[in-house]
Amino acid sequence: MNLRNFSCVIVKPDGYPYKERIIYEIEKELKLEIKVKDENYVISRKRAELWYIKYKSNPNFNEIVEAVCGKPMCRMFVEGKNALEKILERAGKFTDPKDSREKEPYSWRGRWGTKLPYNVVHRPVNEQELVRDVRIHFSLKELENVLEDEVILYLFGI
Repeated sequence: MNLRNFSCVIVKPDGYPYKERIIYEIEKELKLEIKVKDENYVISRKRAELWYIKYKSNPNFNEIVEAVCGKPMCRMFVEGKNALEKILERAGKFTDPKDSREKEPYSWRGRWGTKLPYNVVHRPVNEQELVRDVRIHFSLKELENVLEDEVILYLFGI
């Protein structure tokens, strides 16, 4: 299944002050439809650890997890032509805001990111990561009435 017309955005706590601007850019500039939006998304430490499991061996793992758990975030599932690439481009392809400021200053990370782990937003970089992010941050119930059945089946591995 081709998922390039879908993406998700998690505005992290350090990016929360910019969430209205990010929402505006998604809808008006990128011309994407926000299918699900939760502006008061809070995750537990356990969910944050699952989210960042690939950084488990990083000596800064606890700081990475603490930066997102127990604080409000804004999560969105979006749809539209080439949504995955558009969100990646606007959010920033570089994880480190320092690199984003130098190489993509127009990106959300380039404009508002400070230092790792404070890089404003999370976004999937490919379809595989999108599926993983959806399974961590969204429920079947939230998406079942806004997406076609075949997309739901694929995203949730049903």
